[in-house]
Amino acid sequence: MKTTAILTAAIGSFLLSSCASKFTAAQREALSTVAVAPVSVKSDAYSEPYGGDRGAASNAALTGTSSGTGAIGGVVGSLVGESIAASQNGIFKAKNKQYFPAIKGNTPEISGPIGKKLGADLKADPFFGSRLRESSPNQITGNVTSYGLVRSGKGGDGNLLMTPRVIIDLALRDAGGKKLVGRNYVGTGYNHPVTKYASDAGETRTGYEMAIRVAIDQFTSELSRKSAE
Repeated sequence: MKTTAILTAAIGSFLLSSCASKFTAAQREALSTVAVAPVSVKSDAYSEPYGGDRGAASNAALTGTSSGTGAIGGVVGSLVGESIAASQNGIFKAKNKQYFPAIKGNTPEISGPIGKKLGADLKADPFFGSRLRESSPNQITGNVTSYGLVRSGKGGDGNLLMTPRVIIDLALRDAGGKKLVGRNYVGTGYNHPVTKYASDAGETRTGYEMAIRVAIDQFTSELSRKSAE
């Protein structure tokens, strides 16, 4: 499941960015310096573990659309899928809610690792490395809009597996605040039973670090393609 998620994200990133034009000469000149702004986290970004299969909603919507009923079928299918996922999550929560406080306690602070990863990647970038400064009118901004454990599959014993997921709004903005590159980037980590995240803070931290790497690697890859000669 983890490999599939990473591959899907990478392909999506490539398709979105491969059609994008490279920086113009004027843009390259204007980007003489760049700074990484402090990463922010929305006040309601953290979500408790979610055990519903969100893929069911997407599959139901696709089935409804392809059944010949068009957009209406897709909407109905999506509603059915969301209902299934919500029901699954209700069962999951009733069974595992006693672990939720420990999981939240083991969840690491994520803005610092995101900023550190962005800085390290940009420092190693052929274009941005020499332009990186402590302050600049050109900014790399990051805002965490969502993070928490989500369902990723089932183990051989039939128990649900969960993965840390982060959604980060990352952007390169010029001196006027115009977004030159950026969107919401999704990253997921390793797969473990919910009890593992409740009992092992180190493994939880490692999972989030993986999710952060997956999300940021998509962004920095797009930056590299935009800035390539």
